[in-house]
Amino acid sequence: MKTAYLRPEEVRDRASLHAALARQLGFPDWYGANLDALYDLLSAERGMVQIVLIEPDALRSALGDDYDPFLAVLREVHSERPDLRVLTWVC
Repeated sequence: MKTAYLRPEEVRDRASLHAALARQLGFPDWYGANLDALYDLLSAERGMVQIVLIEPDALRSALGDDYDPFLAVLREVHSERPDLRVLTWVC
């Protein structure tokens, strides 16, 4: 199982969100760092993938208008492959 932990101290904007996902999930160098590319890679991934949103309210504040479209992509991928898990962790 691959897991990405998205922490508000690390994810401060769209670029850092995609960088954290790419690094933690082992995306290829050619990853486009946008929501379409994220959808494509998550949809094609084999095996369980888990994304943990640590302090989701702080992540929402950091990502601003990019937060809801990011979650929409995760929901869409999950509807196609239920082995994608999105968890929240509030400390």
